[in-house]
Amino acid sequence: MYSFIQDIRFAFRVMVKNYGLTSIAVLTLALGIGANTAIFSLVDALLIKPLPFPDPDRLVFLWNKNPNLSFNQIGLTNEDFLDYQKQSSSFEAMALYEYDSATLTGSGTPQEINLIRAQPEMLSLHNLPAELGRFYTNDELEGMDDVIVLSHSFWQSRYGGDVNIVGQEISLKHETRTIIGVLPKAFTINWNRVDAWVPLVLGPDDLNRENHNCRAVARLLPGVSLDAAQVELSNIASRLGQEYPDTNASWDVVLESYRDDVIDKDGQLAFLFLSFAVAFVLLIACTNVANLLLARSSARQREFAVRIALGAGRWRMMRQLISESLVLAVLGGIGGLLFAMWGMDAMVASLPERIPLKDEINLNPRTLSFTAMASLVSALLFGLTPAIRSAKVSLVESLKDGTSSTSASKARRRGRDALVVGQIAMAMALVLCTGLMVKSFLNIMKFDPGYNMSQILTMQVKLSDSDYQSDEQKNQFTNQLVERVRSLPGVIVATASYDIPLGSFPQSTLHVQGFENPDENAELWTPFNYIGTDYFKTLRTSILEGREFTDQDEADSPGVAMVNTFLADRFWPGESALGKLIRLDDGEDDPWIMVVGVVENTIMDFMDPNAEFEVYLPTTQAPRSRMNFMARTEGDPHALVASMQGAVWAIDPNLPISVVQTIDDRFEENFSTYGTFVGMMFALASIALVLSCVGLYGVMAFTVQMRTQELGIRLALGATTRDVLSLILRRGIGITMIGVIIGAVMATVLARLLESIMLDVTPTDPVIFLGVGGMLVFVALLACYLPARRATKIDPLKSLRYE
Repeated sequence: MYSFIQDIRFAFRVMVKNYGLTSIAVLTLALGIGANTAIFSLVDALLIKPLPFPDPDRLVFLWNKNPNLSFNQIGLTNEDFLDYQKQSSSFEAMALYEYDSATLTGSGTPQEINLIRAQPEMLSLHNLPAELGRFYTNDELEGMDDVIVLSHSFWQSRYGGDVNIVGQEISLKHETRTIIGVLPKAFTINWNRVDAWVPLVLGPDDLNRENHNCRAVARLLPGVSLDAAQVELSNIASRLGQEYPDTNASWDVVLESYRDDVIDKDGQLAFLFLSFAVAFVLLIACTNVANLLLARSSARQREFAVRIALGAGRWRMMRQLISESLVLAVLGGIGGLLFAMWGMDAMVASLPERIPLKDEINLNPRTLSFTAMASLVSALLFGLTPAIRSAKVSLVESLKDGTSSTSASKARRRGRDALVVGQIAMAMALVLCTGLMVKSFLNIMKFDPGYNMSQILTMQVKLSDSDYQSDEQKNQFTNQLVERVRSLPGVIVATASYDIPLGSFPQSTLHVQGFENPDENAELWTPFNYIGTDYFKTLRTSILEGREFTDQDEADSPGVAMVNTFLADRFWPGESALGKLIRLDDGEDDPWIMVVGVVENTIMDFMDPNAEFEVYLPTTQAPRSRMNFMARTEGDPHALVASMQGAVWAIDPNLPISVVQTIDDRFEENFSTYGTFVGMMFALASIALVLSCVGLYGVMAFTVQMRTQELGIRLALGATTRDVLSLILRRGIGITMIGVIIGAVMATVLARLLESIMLDVTPTDPVIFLGVGGMLVFVALLACYLPARRATKIDPLKSLRYE
């Protein structure tokens, strides 16, 4: 122990004596370890750390899927769920729930709150106690239609965390409910904003096998795997398909873990890639420090030889050098923690609010343990090779005057070159992948969706079914509000629609008169939207044929529709779509509606820019209770928020208003996570590029220093400065090109992993590969040129007396 303390004390003296090298090494390690700690804290919170439930791996969601449909996560029917519940033996408990909403009235402004109607098992199977009060149970379902349980966040935001809230009444428009409990903060479902929970009671009249609007969650029995439960439920679904072919044919059920619901597969892929990227940064930092230590050990060969000659064992020498590496690693780890604290604050601030478990990203014992482990591994990575090489020092050669400084051995030179090649290769791979993601992000930013997003303010209004029972009342409110909004100062045009751009349009089966589907088992599905007059004028989407809807398209008028060009070209190529008949939904009694207009294709999902069918229906012929109102403004649309809200409450002061935002804000919200990921990659790639070029510069500078005498002799014998410059640059270019080639191969492999989250970019994009490769070669040449230029200024007379 005493000798180890001696080694540490001597290591500190060496560090202080070589404070310049020590500062560079510590700073380099701090960057690498800090970046790893920050990214690990992110990955740990979102992908590794157990979810805040007892036995979270046993909690699963149930979804329907149908191979004939292009979308996933379809809800269950309640009667199918009851069959799964009765016939399966893999679950400890299962519960059904439905999303709903209600208008909260009373104190303050009216507010639309998100409800979940759930069976009692929904609250109990998470195995979390109530924050306040209690949950409702199966034994209390009779007469429990007037109770409510608040979510923790809603209790805090609306009621300020009032501990006496239990027992108070809450007014949901025309009904009054009693608050019986508050959920704990850890209780979340699908990580959506849910304000309150109310009982779900299924009567005989509520059961059906057609409406896929239910959700389900279950807890696996101990020892039952997700795969085993999946097989059992799929077998049950297959039997139901045979028993009820009209409603259940082709339908299957899919289990999804809670973890996969927090971050989808693309998100997990992105965070996994960040882990690879930040590991590259640490490896580059370690190779930099290893090269510094190799250079210093070459300069200390005489010292090592003298100590060995005086009786020091080679293991004693290795232990001394490893101790110095540990001191550097500890200092780098401390600096890394400081960088990580700053980096995590910036990272969390850049993440959108909708990222689940965002508050869990912090320094904790797991993160600190990771930092300590990263420091220890770093010490081994950059310290072991110099220690082993120094222990193999030759006494005779090292004690000769000048031998150690005339030239480095080929083996040592190759070792340093190999480290730099590795640095450049990793930096090249990381910068290339970053370049591909940046290009993808720029493609998203400049992509033409078929509408103009700027200067449009939107707000959502939900009408009460009890106050607006008839279609006439709904139409009257919609028309009146649109007129009021149009009359506001600064409004150019206004409209109403069921959904808005970047939303998730509802889908329905599509039937086209005269079209026989060659695949009878594959239904045609189309997104559709209910829109008011001036919808396309507000979005500035071109009407290519026919007309837009007008106020004359009334409920008692013949049904009309507008379609996009993709649909028109698919079913009526080479002829006009006007006057053609289509029908939505599956019912034979659903009326045929006439196409009166064809509009430009629009893109709702920017990550899937391929056009798809779109059908538009007039709100006047099918009024909705929930509507979005859009206004295109002359100036800043945010300035009209209060005026548009006032227009609603001037008609009905009890109506809730939600989702007030511009379409630009909606776009930014949808893609802020993507932008944050690209930004993180760009930061890591920049660090990697700088560190690799610093490493290359250090090796070339050391090469010039070690070959000073040789270069002086060359100059004395008639070599020109151009010859010397070429000699040094050739070696640097050779190292760089090998690293660039290896890095390009690595990038090709890594980029294919990111292909699913790149828009209009191929993993081998030639522009990016050539551009990034050229940039890295240029920067590397600059790093080589500075030491090479110094070599041309060597004085032959002084160099012959070098050392």
